[in-house]
Amino acid sequence: MTNLRLLVVDDSKTQRLTLRRRLEGQPAEIVGVASDGDEALARVQELRPDVVPLDLVMWGRDGHSAPPHLLRRPPTARVAVASSTGADNPSRAYLAKRVATLFGKPSSPETVVRAIASATERRREAV
Repeated sequence: MTNLRLLVVDDSKTQRLTLRRRLEGQPAEIVGVASDGDEALARVQELRPDVVPLDLVMWGRDGHSAPPHLLRRPPTARVAVASSTGADNPSRAYLAKRVATLFGKPSSPETVVRAIASATERRREAV
């Protein structure tokens, strides 16, 4: 697998650094970071990421509200939502319509890379 270009979106600097560490040595390159969905929308056209790992819960535009907007922006990046609320989160059905994949926080480096890679294989249309 070639290196995937990532725009990491999380309001927590600690979480952004943790994801960077988890991806060390993996076939992924973080080309930029954003602290919320609005900043991600502004940077996605400039950075042209393959995948946008996006925190589910943030101030402002978050993992619930940002994906439809990101999916409409060319070039179209895939969206992978990261959630620390667990697999039984009631928003999973809602998110499934808007994102390519959902992964938990924290996750092993292999799980994160698998989730991000699967996002490149699946494209969800914004609803």
